[in-house]
Amino acid sequence: MNKKSVFSIALSLVASAFMMVQAQPPKPPSVEERLKRVSTTVNKELALNAQQKEQLAISYKNFFVAVDELHAKQSPPPPPPANKAAVEKLAAARDEKIKAVLSAEQYNKYITLEKELRPKHKGVHPPKDDKMPPPVEANN
Repeated sequence: MNKKSVFSIALSLVASAFMMVQAQPPKPPSVEERLKRVSTTVNKELALNAQQKEQLAISYKNFFVAVDELHAKQSPPPPPPANKAAVEKLAAARDEKIKAVLSAEQYNKYITLEKELRPKHKGVHPPKDDKMPPPVEANN
C-alpha cells in the first residue's frame, strides 16, 4: 500500500473513533452536585437560617434520590420521558415540606428560584400549564 492509502485508513479510523466518543451522552450530575447547586442558589437568595438550610437540603436530597430511582426504572438510552405525574407528585411533596420551614416571603422567592433551577433541555419548550404552587399571601 502506498502512503496515501495508509493515511486515508488511519484518518478514517480516527474520525470514526471521534464520532463514537461524541455519540455518548454526557453523564448527568450526581445527587450531591445537584444538591450543592440548589443549596448555593437558594441559600444565597433566601437568607435561610441553619434549620431552614438543613430542612431544604433534606427535602431536595430525598427528591433527587426519588427522581433518580424513577429514571433508573426506565429502559436504557434513549430513555422515554420520566413519568410526569409521578415527578409532579414528588415535587409537590418536596414543596410542602419546604413551605413548612420558610416564611411566606421566602417561599414566594423559592417558587421563582425553583423554576430557574430546573434543568434546561434543548429543543423542549416549557409546558403552557405550569403546575407550580401559587405564591403564599404574607400575613401582616
